[in-house]
Amino acid sequence: MGSPNRFLRTWTMTLCALAGLVVAVNLLIDPYDVFGTPRIPGLSLMKPGPKNHALLAKTYQEARAHPVTVLIGSSSTHIGVDAAAPEWPEAMRPVYNYGIPGVTV
Repeated sequence: MGSPNRFLRTWTMTLCALAGLVVAVNLLIDPYDVFGTPRIPGLSLMKPGPKNHALLAKTYQEARAHPVTVLIGSSSTHIGVDAAAPEWPEAMRPVYNYGIPGVTV
């Protein structure tokens, strides 16, 4: 019979290794585009999370973008206003479109 201390140490190390693996996979895949990890073709190029959870994804994207101008609204803003349009004055750039589809403002 093994000692309880050895079992607990092995169990704790295995649990920490599994938790570390989950964190590493989430950082690599970044399914909700929270961390801004570069997209890798064949691995993380297609991300359905930001489409299904736009509020979560856009909150983190906006924080990374450091915009001067933020467009706030519903799907009309999301679809109808181009944040990358050349018509935006230089003093108002970068512009971030925080329009959330499917909400009422």
